[in-house]
Amino acid sequence: MTIHHDERATALVGEPLESLDGVRAGQPFRIEGPRVSWAAVELLGSARKARRLTRQEAVTTEGRELAVAGMIDERSRRFSPWASSVADILDDSTLSIAGEQSNGTTSERLTAWSDGSRTLITATEPGADDDLRTLEIVGIESTAPRIASWLAIAPAWAFGDPEPLVIDAGLIDARLRDATVEPPEDAGEFLRFAWSQPWTVWTVAVQPADSAMRCIDAGSAGYLGLMGASDGTMTIEAVPSAAVFSSLVAIIERARRA
Repeated sequence: MTIHHDERATALVGEPLESLDGVRAGQPFRIEGPRVSWAAVELLGSARKARRLTRQEAVTTEGRELAVAGMIDERSRRFSPWASSVADILDDSTLSIAGEQSNGTTSERLTAWSDGSRTLITATEPGADDDLRTLEIVGIESTAPRIASWLAIAPAWAFGDPEPLVIDAGLIDARLRDATVEPPEDAGEFLRFAWSQPWTVWTVAVQPADSAMRCIDAGSAGYLGLMGASDGTMTIEAVPSAAVFSSLVAIIERARRA
């Protein structure tokens, strides 16, 4: 078995460290549930009290989508048992989660609701050439791992500069749109390396705790945590991948207990 080493990490610590890039590639995000448009999800939500579509709703594009996906009976227009479970979660929802990730060219979105024991996740699939949402119901204990999978959070070596750096928040958005944007003049060696890597910037916000986290997935450089301030600046620093996952679990748990 051939072990591929991370040349930069190996040089920094002075001993062979395995490249972790293949871990991410081996864990692609997959949902096996139905795929429908966001408009169809909204129609399902608006009809959840009656647990069926009206005749007018059933013949709309969205109504037909739901029927093709097996969520509505074409003859009776009633919700399927699975769609009724979706409606139950929406009725009893006590927390919601909104996620977005962008590589500067394309953006993906995730919306989830939980009743405290089950979570309905709707998400666009990274790399898909459409805006359809795949729906999935998972237990509350699986919510954070599923969202982490959607965000492609994976093990990465964490080597940061000695101190976090405070920069203009607009510089992050500019770099995301244009990879040729130069790093800040006072950036350290690590941040300059991370600046040169492919970026995906993602945000996860959870209600009712009003908690949010924003992070840069900088490829081989690992993760950069972002903390915004009211003066338009942002603190940026390297964060271990384990801490990224732990923070995601923590903000969801905080909202569940709110």
